[in-house]
Amino acid sequence: PEKLVGTVKQQLDSIKPALRDMQKRRDDRRRQFLDVQSQIQMISAEIQGNTATSTLQESVDISQNDLSLKKLQEYTAELEQLQKEK
Repeated sequence: PEKLVGTVKQQLDSIKPALRDMQKRRDDRRRQFLDVQSQIQMISAEIQGNTATSTLQESVDISQNDLSLKKLQEYTAELEQLQKEK
């Protein structure tokens, strides 16, 4: 770990770019989750014969606690399986 030197303001200024980058990556990952889960819900509804897709978007819930790449890959695999069934 890198030791921070200087005033608290200087320390904060030095970590802001990294913090912004992490926030951007989190937001991008969150959008990926939303996209995959929305597609899963739409295809699932289509397979079940449910055409009320307008309410599906509203019910997509993304947990801030697990935005891991592993979890995204699990959802993507589920989406691919549903696309094959369709």
